[in-house]
Parts: sequence; C-alpha cells; structure tokens
Amino acid sequence: MSFNKPDAPDPTATSNAQMGYNQQAATAQNKTNSYNQSTPFGSVTYVADSSSPSGYRLVTDTSATGQTLLNTAGNLANSSAGMYSTPFNGNNQAVTDKLNQWSSQYVQPIFNQQSSNLEAQLRNQGLTPGSEAYNNAQNLLARNQGDVTNQFLQQNQQQGFNQALQEYQQPLQTISGLMQAASPGTFQQTPNAQIQPANYAGAVQQNYANEMQNYENNMAALGKLGGSVIGLAAAPMTGGTSMAGMFGKGITSGGWG
Repeated sequence: MSFNKPDAPDPTATSNAQMGYNQQAATAQNKTNSYNQSTPFGSVTYVADSSSPSGYRLVTDTSATGQTLLNTAGNLANSSAGMYSTPFNGNNQAVTDKLNQWSSQYVQPIFNQQSSNLEAQLRNQGLTPGSEAYNNAQNLLARNQGDVTNQFLQQNQQQGFNQALQEYQQPLQTISGLMQAASPGTFQQTPNAQIQPANYAGAVQQNYANEMQNYENNMAALGKLGGSVIGLAAAPMTGGTSMAGMFGKGITSGGWG
C-alpha cells in the first residue's frame, strides 16, 4: 500500500512517445500495402529506399513493345517540335491555304473547262481576242467564277478552320496515343490495410488515473483507521477506566510511570 501521491505524466514526453508509435504504424501500414505487380505490358515494383519516408520507392517498367512505342513517340515529338514554336492561329495563313487547296482541287478544274468551252464558242462565232464582244464575254465569265470562289470560301471557312486545327493537333494526338499504348497497363487496385497505432497517450493517462484512484483509496482508508484509533482511545475500559484516563494518570504497575 503506497501513500505517495503519483506524479502527473509529462505531456511532452507522452506526445513524443505517441508520435513514435504513430510513425511505426504508418511505416508498417505502407509496407503492408506495397506489393509488386506485373502485366503483359509492364510491371510495378517497390524497391527498398532508406531515403524515402516510407522506406520504399516505386519503379515502373514497360515491356519491349511498350519501349518501342515510347521511342516512336519521342522521335515524332522531336520532328514536329518546330510547328509548335508558335500557337495555332485560326486567322492565319493555315486556313487560307487549306481553302485555296480545296478550291484548286474541286473548283478550278470546273473553271478551266468553262474557260475552254467559252474560248471555243467565241472563236466559232468569229470573235477574236481583243475585240469588245470577246473581252465582255471573258470578263463576265471571270466575274461569275469569282463569285463562285467567294461563295465557296465563305461556305467552307469553318470547315477549313477545323481541318487546319486538326492537322495542327494531329501530331500531338498521335504522340499521346503512342505513350498511352506504351504504358505498363492497368494494375489491380492496391488493398488499403489500416494499422491502428498504439494508444500510448491513452494508456499513460489511464495508468495515472488508476494510480490516483489507489492513492485516494489508501488515504481514505488511512483516515478511517485514524478515526478508529481515536475512538478506541476514548472508550472506557473494564473497571470504569478509559484508555485516555490511563494514559493521563499513568500506570504504575507493569512498567508505566
């Protein structure tokens, strides 16, 4: 039975100890959740690394086919890097060039045929180049063809813009597709095991509460014992003499004086 009052636990020392347990639990949890995986497209490996907080670092590897795709994507990126030195501008020459290209492919052959037919018709009519009637006919055809060209350009301007933008983005889309195809593949979701750290702070506090309770119980018991001794001293003894009276008068026989 102890009558010494217990000391309260040091909060700083308790907190530091609890932090240590938390870190140990986190390290164990990370270790439990880190396991290697492999697919036909590549692998994921956890390699021990003392410089990492978790003690491991993640290493991803691709298959031979995936590496070939990555190399192809790199070569395409290098060869097309020049075209991305400036951002795409929908009002620049790219759209105009695309429309002129379409016009040359689809409209100009019709214009050439119309010009050839008109030339033959005028000559059959006896009209020669330089004459007023010849020039008027040629100018009329040129104006009609110009109107057709303008209408063609207006109607297809948005399509030309979309086509020019698509051609601008095509290398990037191809590179992205190659890199995605070269990825190690889809791995299984890693299980997330939870490791609860030791509740050291709670245990320390509970132990302190238990010691305080024992201390208070002991002090209460001591108080009761003291009360019993005092009561006994005041009670009368056989023959009408109390212990208090005996102590007050003294006992001459048996060694009291």
